[in-house]
Amino acid sequence: MRVEETVSERYDVNILSAFRTAIDEGARSVSIDQIGDLWASGFNSHYVYRYLSAVVDAQPEERLEAGVPQRILAGLRQLGVALQPEYLGRWEFTVATVNDRTVGDGRKPDNGASQQTATLVPAAGAKARLAAQNLNLLLEGVPGTGKTYAFKDICEKDKGLDIADNHRFVLNCHPSTQYEDVIEGLRPEAVKNENPWQPVHGSTWTDNKAGAWHVVDGVFLRACTAARLAPLVAGKKARVAILLDELNRANVPRMLGDLLTVMERSKRATFDGDGNEVQRQCDPVILPISGRTFLVPDNLIIVATMNSVDHSVAPLDQALLRRFWRVRVEPMNDKHAIAAALERKDDSDKRSDKDMWAALSDPMKEAVDAFVALNETIGAKDCLGPDGMIGQSFLFDMKALCAGQDDQTQANAIRNVWRYGVAPQVIASVQAAGKERWFSGSENDDSNGVTLVNALANCYFTLTWKGAGMTRALRMVPLERPAQTDDKVQ
Repeated sequence: MRVEETVSERYDVNILSAFRTAIDEGARSVSIDQIGDLWASGFNSHYVYRYLSAVVDAQPEERLEAGVPQRILAGLRQLGVALQPEYLGRWEFTVATVNDRTVGDGRKPDNGASQQTATLVPAAGAKARLAAQNLNLLLEGVPGTGKTYAFKDICEKDKGLDIADNHRFVLNCHPSTQYEDVIEGLRPEAVKNENPWQPVHGSTWTDNKAGAWHVVDGVFLRACTAARLAPLVAGKKARVAILLDELNRANVPRMLGDLLTVMERSKRATFDGDGNEVQRQCDPVILPISGRTFLVPDNLIIVATMNSVDHSVAPLDQALLRRFWRVRVEPMNDKHAIAAALERKDDSDKRSDKDMWAALSDPMKEAVDAFVALNETIGAKDCLGPDGMIGQSFLFDMKALCAGQDDQTQANAIRNVWRYGVAPQVIASVQAAGKERWFSGSENDDSNGVTLVNALANCYFTLTWKGAGMTRALRMVPLERPAQTDDKVQ
């Protein structure tokens, strides 16, 4: 399988073979030792997870029910491996800390020390379960991996928490987002003008010459109000969710203000079906403008997204981050799963992933293969690393441009996406990693640079230095379409 082929280029094939055998046999006494050798060889958790995910995908259902993945994760735990939540196509690793209780094969942690336990669960619904447990969930990763779209899945009935459309709120964060936009602020009353010009769909031109100033609730306060007044469903308060999209683009301390304390899961308040307070876990916040008391209901789900490669904004402080469970959303890495995402219109389509792959046009198959290979190259620890990888949203752009077109037109459209969509992101990642020398044109013995250059060639472009002095910069150089062979994409 592709993951095995990729990692075998970088790590001892004997260790990989032993690791695979240990997983297939489910032999706990063997798997711990073999995973230890794998870990000692420099195989970081991201690749261990990816390999395990690929192996699990190949297992029959009865072996999954027998707990084979959990045995391997128990082995990682006994090695003291620092596990992190991670999303891998069809699977998701959820991580929790256990204290002074039996773990793995029944032993107890030494001296009652804290240890981590991990569970492998289907990706569909995993984020929803995490959000329901901690109430605050932060999705982070490179751009274009579906972090914002995951909010929809979290709210859906079939995949998530069954949150009604009118109980979903969205705030797109940016440098100008302020406390007044999120909690409350003074806003002028807009007065209609008879001018028929409509600069925005569904609105009329307004001015505020005769308007009075009022205290207006921000989007987060409106979400809290909706959560407080939400009806009881089967004896429980209906859930409300808010998305703080691109959270790290905003001045977060300025935006959230004194919200940090009351948004924490252990500091939430409980309300009954009539909106009356039943229980509180901390003192309420007094809002500075209106003087109202403010508590965050415990049926409000807060989901935030963050691009891990956005270096134009300040990093989030730990006071905020510790209130969120953080889930890394990686690019999709299985070609059949990608094909299913591209082809399947709704849940009524019961075709297998392999059938979806067969339905793709040859140019799209070639693009998916090039995408997976490029990310496997970029994601290696000696290349640009996981934060340099490309999100699968570019493949959806390609698919949209290819709809109803012949193969040659599709190929041209795909080539343009590679050159003018993907290339600028690769240039930014190369510069952030300080690897510009790989494209200097001089003799270079760095095999990682050669591997990246070859991977880019499959995407119809390479990078080179152009200009002189202050105008010298790394630029994209188009490559001609590779010569066609008799071999069709399988």
